[in-house]
Amino acid sequence: MRILTIILMLILPIIVFAKAKIVKNIENPTVTIHIIDVGQGDGILIQDHSSKKIVVVDAGKGDSTIIKYLKAKKIDEVNLFISTHAHSDHIGSAKKLLEEIKVKRVLDSGYAHSSTMYKKYLDLILDKNIPYSIAKSGQNINISNGKKIRVLAPPQTLFSGTRSDANSNSVVFQLVVDDATFYFSGDSEAETEEFVTREHSDIRSDVLKIAHHGGRHSTTDDFLSRVNPQIAVISVAKKNVYGHPSKEVIEKLKDKNIPTYLTSESGTIVIDTDGKNIAIHTEKSSDNSSASIVESKESEDSERDEYNFIKEFDPDNFRDAAKNGIPADLNSGEAVLKKDRYYSSRKSKEFFSFDCDALLAINARDLIEFLSYNDAVQSGRVLASTCKGAPEIDDCGNPIRKNSKKCLTSTTNINTDVKVNINTATIKELTKIKGVGESTAKKIIDYREKNGNFRKIEDITKVKGIGKKSFEKMRDFITI
Repeated sequence: MRILTIILMLILPIIVFAKAKIVKNIENPTVTIHIIDVGQGDGILIQDHSSKKIVVVDAGKGDSTIIKYLKAKKIDEVNLFISTHAHSDHIGSAKKLLEEIKVKRVLDSGYAHSSTMYKKYLDLILDKNIPYSIAKSGQNINISNGKKIRVLAPPQTLFSGTRSDANSNSVVFQLVVDDATFYFSGDSEAETEEFVTREHSDIRSDVLKIAHHGGRHSTTDDFLSRVNPQIAVISVAKKNVYGHPSKEVIEKLKDKNIPTYLTSESGTIVIDTDGKNIAIHTEKSSDNSSASIVESKESEDSERDEYNFIKEFDPDNFRDAAKNGIPADLNSGEAVLKKDRYYSSRKSKEFFSFDCDALLAINARDLIEFLSYNDAVQSGRVLASTCKGAPEIDDCGNPIRKNSKKCLTSTTNINTDVKVNINTATIKELTKIKGVGESTAKKIIDYREKNGNFRKIEDITKVKGIGKKSFEKMRDFITI
C-alpha cells in the first residue's frame, strides 16, 4: 500500500502539470476563449460549448465593443461576469453590458474605486438584484464537468500601499479545461505575482494572458518561469500613451521562445481547446492591426490609490454610502474616505476631518462628504473640537497651511489652498472653478464618465470648450 502511495505521488504532478498539445485546428472544441480586440483595455469571452455556459471577463472601454461582439455571436445571457478591477479600460462598458445582456452573477475584486462609472455600475447590480460575490484566493468555481475557475488572487486581506492598489488587487484566476490550463491576470502587479507563486504550487499554464497590457510592472522573471506558458497573449491598442507593451516584457517572452499574440497586431485572438489540445486563430481588426512595439514611457500608470478606510459600517450599507458620493469597500462594507475631504452626519451640526474617531459612530446612510473645509463651513456646520489635527483658521475662515497663499477676501468663494478635484467634483463643486459655468461642468462630468478619471490636470483641455487659455485661468484652482 505504501509503495502504491509513493507511485501515485510521483504520477500526480505529471497529471496536474501535463501540457496540452498545440495544434492547428480542433474540429469539436469543448471551450472557446475570445481575447476580444477592445483597444487599450481588456474584454474576454469564455464559451463552454458542452454546458452552453458563458463567462465574460471585463468589458473594455466605454465604446461597447464587447457588447457588439457578444451580440454578433448571438449571446444574450452571461452566466458569470468577472470584473478584475474598477479601472475604466476594464469596466468602461460594464454598466451597458448589464443593461443590454442578462447577467446571472457578478464576481468582483472587492477593491473600491471612487469613480462615478464604478458607482453607477454597482448601483445597477443592486437595482437588478444580480447575485454578487467577492473574489478571494483559494475559491473554486465549477463551470461544468472537467471545467473550473481557480481564483488565485486577490488575497483574503487586500493589498495596501502598493504602486497601484487597484491593479494589485485584480481578480487573477486559472481556467482549467481537463488537461489544458489558461492563466488570466487582469492588471495584477509584481506583488500579486509574488503572492500567487508563494501561495499556489500549481500555476503552470498553457496560455498566459499577460498582465496589464504588457506593462513593465508585471511579468516578473520568477513568475514567468513558474507559469511556463506555451503561448502568451497581450490585449493592447496599437497607439497608446503608456508605451504598452514594454520592451522588457517582450524581450523576456522572446528569450524564453514563447510565441506571443497581440490584439494590436492580430485583432481578436480566438483559442479553442478540447481539454487535450489547443488551437489559436485570429480575427483581424481594421482598427488595431499591424502594431509595432513602442518604447515604455514614464507616464505608465503613475497614479497611486490614496484612500483611507474607516472601520464600522455594515456591508449592507455600501449602497447608501455610494449614493451620497462616498465609495465603500465592498468586501468589508467600510466607507472609503479621502485625506483631503471633510465629513458629517446629515443630522449633525458638526463636521469632521477624515481621521476623526467620531466618524465611527455615523451610519453610512447618514454620512455626507464635503469637497473642502469651506464647503463644510458654508453648510452651517462647525469643525468638531474633538477631531485630531483640526486646522488653525485664518481671518477668512480658511485652514492655515504651509506655504498658504494670501487670504482671499470674503467676496470670493474660491480658496486656492483647497482645490477642486476634477475627478470627483459634482456639477455644483465644478462651478466654483474660475471660468466654469454649469454647462462646462456638465461637459467635464460627461467626459469623465465616458473616458475615466483625468490622469493629470492638463487633460481637462480634452473637454470640449476648454482651451489652453481657459486652462491657464483655472490651473491654480484644480487638482486630481
